Amino acid sequence: MTPDALRRLAFGFREARAVFAGVELGVFEALGDGARSSAELAAELDLDERGTAILLDALAALGVLARNGERYEIRLELQPMLVPGHVEYAGNLFLHDLWHWTSWGRLDAAVREGAAWTRRSGDPHLGNPAILRRFLPNYVQAMEQSEGGASAKLARRLAELAPRRVLDLGGGSGALLLDLLERLPDARGTLVDHAFSLERARALAERSSARERLARVELDFEKAEIPGGHDLIVISRVLMGMAPERAGALVRRAAAALPEGGAIALHEFDAGTRVGALLSLDMLLNTGGAVHAPAQLEDWLATSGLVLESSRRLLGYTRVWIARKT
Repeated sequence: MTPDALRRLAFGFREARAVFAGVELGVFEALGDGARSSAELAAELDLDERGTAILLDALAALGVLARNGERYEIRLELQPMLVPGHVEYAGNLFLHDLWHWTSWGRLDAAVREGAAWTRRSGDPHLGNPAILRRFLPNYVQAMEQSEGGASAKLARRLAELAPRRVLDLGGGSGALLLDLLERLPDARGTLVDHAFSLERARALAERSSARERLARVELDFEKAEIPGGHDLIVISRVLMGMAPERAGALVRRAAAALPEGGAIALHEFDAGTRVGALLSLDMLLNTGGAVHAPAQLEDWLATSGLVLESSRRLLGYTRVWIARKT
């Protein structure tokens, strides 16, 4: 890395915050209907006109907006990410990261203490009851928007195993499980998660040919018994949110719920990549977890009585492990 690259890295938080402000204030949603002047946007969104002009000029300088005279518009190639309703919309993901903004200002304390930062007093986002009511439903959609194409690739990989009954623990919106069931017309699936996730899963299932073969079960799978009778249990992007003791315990309990010959598929970020390393900080800060090292994941599988069949990269920064109960 060059000194200039380090400077850009260190000061990049300003650029991110400008984009987040555009989402938070409804600027991009408004501009999705067409170009506006700063005065028009300020009046429409109940913002200060001078502050609005400064933000729009910054977003134009960053290349997010285009300016034509006094009017601003979203650059054409970015509209799918910034305007609600598009398949590629990422606004929920941006809001999720924004709402952790103040937490990241406490990263030093999380590193000193080795634990999540949970003191929310004075936090303008996670101390705000209105945002907290939106947080979990927004989180489910943010996780959809952050999957980076992993669901389709993982579904293809799991379809090779030809399971008949699949259990997805913490599968969120159910997008992965629905994709897998659509590839396996004779298979049935059970999605286990909290109510806020299952509501989104219900909406997605209505548009799927596999909707009649998907069961949605509200369950705290860390405390309640894991449903049996499944020959494949999927745990995708779940363990990183847990400290090692919790993560290892979940793998052991899932293995115990498998019949002989059944398999577990773990899909996790690779701790050795840039994305994985930054997510480890995020998990430490917000949940007390971490992106666990491959050797640790494989040890949990082995000590749960499972035999590792394969470990392969899925995306540039994630891996999938398949282990079977013999």
